[in-house]
Amino acid sequence: MASNLITLDKHPSELIFPATLPLELAMQTGTPEEICASYGISTDEWAKLSATEAFQAALAEAHKTVKEEGGAFKLQARAMSPSLLKVLYDLAHADNTDNPIHPGVKLDAAKSVIRFAGLDASIEQKGAAAGKAVGNALQINIHLP
Repeated sequence: MASNLITLDKHPSELIFPATLPLELAMQTGTPEEICASYGISTDEWAKLSATEAFQAALAEAHKTVKEEGGAFKLQARAMSPSLLKVLYDLAHADNTDNPIHPGVKLDAAKSVIRFAGLDASIEQKGAAAGKAVGNALQINIHLP
């Protein structure tokens, strides 16, 4: 089975590991050996990968998320998010003549998964904006007879 990893001697910004790998490890869907084997990652590749800061950070974040309420669901949604980028791209560039499903339906589904994964910054921005608005709010009461 071919490895899913780019050679680890490249620049760290070029390091790619399957986005679902740290998620599966954190959710303990199998032993680390079984999970790595399912991705075609050799023992040597695992030793190099697990020592990288990028992978350690991703694994730590996945472990943190698992401990949260609804964390497993959130991780599963995050795992789906990269593939939904392709859906969004295809929707943006499709002529829609061959597709019986309305693009709005697919787009809403993609947005939902991204939001469920916690990758939608608008949630935090809305919260921050609401906090600021309350501090600077002006209330005018008009009493009509």
